[in-house]
Amino acid sequence: MRIRHRFGYQSNSIDIVGFLRSHNIKFTEGELVSTLDIFEDDVDFNAINEFFSSYGVYPLSEAVFTYSELSNAQWLSVRSTWRNGYPLPRDNMGYRNTTYNADHYCDKCGAGLIQKESFVLAKEPDWSTRNFLMLNWIHDELFMSQKATDRLCDSGYTGFQAMDVCSKAGAAMQKTKQMFIANVLSGGLCDTSVSSTQICEKCGGRRHMLKISLVKYEREAFENTPYDVVKSAEQFGEITCSRMIFMSQRLYQLIISAKLNRGLVFEPIELV
Repeated sequence: MRIRHRFGYQSNSIDIVGFLRSHNIKFTEGELVSTLDIFEDDVDFNAINEFFSSYGVYPLSEAVFTYSELSNAQWLSVRSTWRNGYPLPRDNMGYRNTTYNADHYCDKCGAGLIQKESFVLAKEPDWSTRNFLMLNWIHDELFMSQKATDRLCDSGYTGFQAMDVCSKAGAAMQKTKQMFIANVLSGGLCDTSVSSTQICEKCGGRRHMLKISLVKYEREAFENTPYDVVKSAEQFGEITCSRMIFMSQRLYQLIISAKLNRGLVFEPIELV
């Protein structure tokens, strides 16, 4: 495992650009925002981090794992970096009452929503060579292309169903399904993986922020799980709540071997 940091800064920042070029440091130049990616174990990291900090620029950081680390894990978390579309209706977050049962919804932290109907989208995603996405605003649901749907549904693996996604007219989309995951673990997140916990002042619910490291769970949490994909009991997020999605090693291998993994980020879960 390595820790990768991404610094983002305005492309017209003369001082920052000048510093990077004078030190032959490679960066990705954008029209408005430029970025620099660097691993924490890079010999130049401390100097670069100190320089950016002096300009009030702080990185987004993530753990990066080797294929060996991923392949040796019994369970992995998964998310999609491809965010596409919004749940409808968008006005006043109306989808919260049409797609979900909001009887126990907390408008302070976002907890309590239970899905009752299909998601509605403005149009079919342009899948191209991608096969999984997440919607904007929805952090714990995966949506699948027809290719991924066919492959996963034919696999015999369990814990999900291919749920219709509808157009504004109410018709089921032909090329898009939700990977509906109904099952939730009983809990088991280790305290050593948590950087901070917020308790909602309205509903009393907890949401965690994780350390940038290998996430640890108690082994017992997964031992009697008969499924290949489940959600965490715990809620995560700095502003609003969402659950983690966990996949078994064999489902991970199926997705990799079928080359369905573009845009997916997997991270191993350490069972202790």
